[in-house]
Amino acid sequence: MGKNIKNTLKQLVRAVVYAPCWEPLWDCIRDFGAVMMIHSISYVEPNGIEDNQSLRTSPECLDQFLTAAKKKGFTFVSMDEIIETLAAQKKLAKCLAFTGDDGYLDNFEVALPIMKAHNAPLCVNLATGLMSGETIAWWDVLEQDVLTKQEISLPDGRIFPTKTIAEKEEAFRQARWWIQKRSFQKINDDLVTFFRRPLEVLRSVSAGKFLPVEKLPDYTSEPLLSLGCHTHSHFACENFTDEDFRADVKKCLQLLAEVGVKPRHFAFPYGRGIPTAEKFGPALSDFGFVSAAITVPDVLTRQTDPFFIPRLALSEFPQATQLPYVALTRRTILGKV
Repeated sequence: MGKNIKNTLKQLVRAVVYAPCWEPLWDCIRDFGAVMMIHSISYVEPNGIEDNQSLRTSPECLDQFLTAAKKKGFTFVSMDEIIETLAAQKKLAKCLAFTGDDGYLDNFEVALPIMKAHNAPLCVNLATGLMSGETIAWWDVLEQDVLTKQEISLPDGRIFPTKTIAEKEEAFRQARWWIQKRSFQKINDDLVTFFRRPLEVLRSVSAGKFLPVEKLPDYTSEPLLSLGCHTHSHFACENFTDEDFRADVKKCLQLLAEVGVKPRHFAFPYGRGIPTAEKFGPALSDFGFVSAAITVPDVLTRQTDPFFIPRLALSEFPQATQLPYVALTRRTILGKV
């Protein structure tokens, strides 16, 4: 009985605090921004694995989000503007920046025209190994296997049934964690062993999904587009040594330099948190980057460290769309989108 009364009071307080009449007051108090993150701008496969399909955002979802954000009074800014604002300790004033990870072709052909229609800058963080076809987009291979096989056997001896949707989702998660723990030197060999397919067959799964590096000059004159670094190999960075990390980032930068691209911003593959960012912060500074993005879901404040930029995923799946909360009101940026 007491618990029910307590919950009722909480709901009443929320209803009063979040009432529309208080919006002008909250707008005066708020001093935050956010960096949104997208991957592929494409349609979700209805029978796909949610953990993998959540990397997709439909063109309509992106357009609706941008429209709703403008109606709520948000300003669209570039990553350069975000960093300049943080450095000057200026008010963030409900600003939103947008990043796209990996170098998906649809970021350029589909997302960019939508962003331009809203006058919204976009920073695409490029993983040159994916773009060149050298790196295996193993998450798509894994999804195919989970959807078509009766069980998934990991090289460590664990076996996961994949007959039901719940079993498929769990098998995908467990295999994903196993893959992300592989060593940098053995990752391709381990993937060949696990998937039981030749390296070139595994690489072919992502054919046509990413913009080739040599096509980047077609877009470098776009005023709303900037290009960041997402490493070359798209490897889980916490498993890198400092030497291997530097070599991998250097390879990415060299390939981009060959087509006239010099990134100022960096984003960690698979997001990762502050410990990984701290580990490689000195290397990123040495390369001349001015920011590093992670995927800890949070808003930007004046205290945000430019090398620990939190980001919020924009996805078709509500639980994956980590819309940021205002610290004072615990109210989402847009409410329900």
